[in-house]
Amino acid sequence: MTAECKGDGEVGECPAWDEALVFYLCDLGKPDSCTTEIGRWISTYHRIGRWVHDISPFLPLLKDGGKRQFAIKVGQPYELHLSMRFLTRNQPIKPVKTTILFQEGFGSNFEQNYNKKRQPITTLIPATAKRVELITVITGHGMAEPGNCAEFCDTTHRFYINGSKIERSFPETADDQNCMKEVVNGTIPNQFGTWWYGRSGWCPGREVQMVRHDVTKFALLGKDNEFRYEGLFRGEPYPAGGAGFLLTSALVIYE
Repeated sequence: MTAECKGDGEVGECPAWDEALVFYLCDLGKPDSCTTEIGRWISTYHRIGRWVHDISPFLPLLKDGGKRQFAIKVGQPYELHLSMRFLTRNQPIKPVKTTILFQEGFGSNFEQNYNKKRQPITTLIPATAKRVELITVITGHGMAEPGNCAEFCDTTHRFYINGSKIERSFPETADDQNCMKEVVNGTIPNQFGTWWYGRSGWCPGREVQMVRHDVTKFALLGKDNEFRYEGLFRGEPYPAGGAGFLLTSALVIYE
């Protein structure tokens, strides 16, 4: 993905503020229904951005082949260029099935009822599975009190598979230079604004990390498995409104 800007000079007309650039796969046979997120980036402050982003766990969503349509959410004037690169790495196992689990999109509200609106999800894990992964992509947005949430506060996100817990949190929000330190890992350097502050799951000018959790030992092969999710602030539901999360989680089966 390359996010270019019109104009001349050092920054041209590059937008002054960062935003989430979200890449969606549209439903097969329903090209106007585009809700399955398969990639997310955060744009830069007044800079061109270029990223290479591995989304291999979502490959089974394209296994039927044929003509497919994609969509991208963008709110500022970028000139976007995106290419998808397919390759074979001769791995001993490969992803064969991807099931989207819990999602929170734009407009979600991280507040007292955040965890009350969703039900557990039950799905079959085949007996032939060699590896089972839980994929999580989480970014916090908004600056509400208490805690300056959810962009700059440490929250806890718990995923349960058959009662066993997988947890993510964001202690990097306490480091005022965390995103500057992430330049070595691909964050665009020398941005404007306050790009260097640590944030909840993201940095301006960086692809959002797809975290892969090996949950094979918790899986019941050949049976239905139950998944639950909850998001907490200091161990409790967030007591106010104004904060939100972009969240995609998925179950990936390897054979």
